[in-house]
Order: sequence, then C-alpha cells, then structure tokens
Amino acid sequence: MLKLRLTPYTDLTEWHWDGTRYVTGDRHSHVTPYAHPLVENLSVTDGVRTLIVVRERVTGRDQCEPLVRHLSPGEYDRVRTLTESWPTDYVLTETIPDQPARVTAGACRTTPLYLAHDDRSLHGSWDMADLREHARGLNPKEAARLLLYRPRYGSETLFRGILRLTERATARFGGHLNLRYPEPACTAVRAN
Repeated sequence: MLKLRLTPYTDLTEWHWDGTRYVTGDRHSHVTPYAHPLVENLSVTDGVRTLIVVRERVTGRDQCEPLVRHLSPGEYDRVRTLTESWPTDYVLTETIPDQPARVTAGACRTTPLYLAHDDRSLHGSWDMADLREHARGLNPKEAARLLLYRPRYGSETLFRGILRLTERATARFGGHLNLRYPEPACTAVRAN
C-alpha cells in the first residue's frame, strides 16, 4: 500500500505533497502511497506534529484530498483518534521533531508492510524485494518453519534485517527499531 523512508531528528515539520508522494523539505523522508483507485491518502499537521495516513477507501465516502492540512493541536488529536477507528486497512505515519518516527498498522491488516533500517533511516515497503539491500541472510528459524510447512504469522520474515509490521502494531524508529504489539483482545480467562 505504500513505500517510505523516515529519517528522524531532521527537518520533519516541512512535509508537503508533490503530486505522487509526501516528502520533507530536506528530502530525507518520504511516504509514497500505492496509486490505486481503492487507496486514498491524507495528511494533517499542527505545525509541529505531522500525521500521514494511507488507507483503503470505504464506499459511500468522498475521496480525501492528499494535500497537507494545517489544524490546531486539538483538531490534530481528534483526527488522530478518528484515524484509529477506520473500518478498513490503514497505515498511520507520525513524525514529531526530535522524537522517533512512528508507523502504526490498522486492525484490518490485509496488505503487508515490511520494515528495515540503517543507521539513519527507517525503510518500509509493501514489496519485500524493495528492501533487499537490507537483507542480511536467511533467518534459520523462519526457513525451518517454511520447510516444515508450519509458517508463523509474526514480525519475523525469511530474511534477517527485514521485519513485518503486523496488525495493530506500532514501529518506533529513532536509530533503533522497536516494535510494540497491542494488548491482547481478551485478557480475561474464564474458569470452568
């Protein structure tokens, strides 16, 4: 659904839409949505924080304009909260100067998002082949699972250095990549 490169601790407040992607003024970061009639993108900023959303369209709703909208801090918080209740697949990217970049996947994860990083930037793509330069060989555990026909759904992939962002998970990158998984949907255990 998208490709991205996020370089935190640079001039992240100057995001703009160039007709095909969101890009920072210093060109160190970009988010490129997949061009498809069933995918839409939008972006808002309060002058400090910037939120970029790439999501599946929903029937009966007008398509969003991709231009970056300027909002008050309260309006920004409201949009961020509403984004998390979107009924179809989405990826939310949030940048704040001098803080790690965040990428969050929605609950309806129908498209993959693979992540890799170097010393400066987080790279992401729906196509794992785009991240091939970050692959550091085969992941033996995942290779064994595939050979035994027992693949496991999780953040690990067949290649060391490339991870998968699963539904409702958040990736934070500020030089190191940290994946945070959501709380379990049901934490109560029923005793019989």
